[in-house]
Amino acid sequence: MREAANEDARLEPLEREALAWIARLSSGEATVADASELASWRASSEAHEAAFREALTFRNALADVGHAMRLDQEAGGISTLRPGGGSTRRSFLVGGGGAIAASIAGAWLVADPPMDLWPSYAEWSADFRTRTGERRTIRPIAGVHVDMGTRTSLARTNGGAGLDLVAGEAFVEVRRDSPLAIEARTGLVRASLAAFNLRNLDGEVCVTCLNGEVEVGRGDQAATLRNGQQLTYGAEEFGPVVKVDAERALAWRSGLLVFQGESLSEVIDEINRYRSGRIILTNSALERRPVNAVFHLDQIDGAVTQIETLAAAQARRLPGGVVLIG
Repeated sequence: MREAANEDARLEPLEREALAWIARLSSGEATVADASELASWRASSEAHEAAFREALTFRNALADVGHAMRLDQEAGGISTLRPGGGSTRRSFLVGGGGAIAASIAGAWLVADPPMDLWPSYAEWSADFRTRTGERRTIRPIAGVHVDMGTRTSLARTNGGAGLDLVAGEAFVEVRRDSPLAIEARTGLVRASLAAFNLRNLDGEVCVTCLNGEVEVGRGDQAATLRNGQQLTYGAEEFGPVVKVDAERALAWRSGLLVFQGESLSEVIDEINRYRSGRIILTNSALERRPVNAVFHLDQIDGAVTQIETLAAAQARRLPGGVVLIG
């Protein structure tokens, strides 16, 4: 705690506040009130606006985001997100009259938020959604039981008869004879009397069968998964069926994150889904370092110290849960 306080003292007050706003927007818990308060904060003076722009530049450089946007597009795009007349999260992204942000840049930012500063419009408008660190059990359709992982969005489809995993991870049990269809990006998963884990993150979908049979299809490609089998597909690839450790795939349901040889960058990406703020790896030489470790979700704040030990690295703690590791 003393180290964090010392780091805070080196920053100007406006810099601390700007970084805290960035962390708040990336937490998955931002509300309409937050959007309104941020707009007022930025408009209060040129110094406030400059601090916010500088914070965006800082975050963009450290996160090594692939989007080549100019800083004024980022800041301007965020300012187009005006709250509507309601109090729901959806109104954060929809202006008066129900129109998406009017400018092309604003519309792009709504569909594909830079640096994951806020959930996409599809995530905000989903029928079921969990926040950072939250897990939830739902029964959206008769005979269907779903455990939703952190930062997961599910939408009803086909008049309520099907589902769409917009983003995140879910364990699904189909306890009926008639098949359930779940969309995930460009593919479709169908199953009856089966249990499976479905993960849709970073443009890639992973399906793991735990019990029964699960059919996975995309375009003219299809495969059937059975107990302990897994398949991954993306926008252009439809992977082979492979045998996996099913218990490890479901460790998150027991409150654990288990890694066996994954790169440090992958580990940090996963941990970031479960904690507020963001851990940023600043040393590219550490990105591919393999990690064998178990993290407890109910002690996720201790992950930073654990990573420091595993990677023989040092962490710099900033306001809003932002941590630089290098």
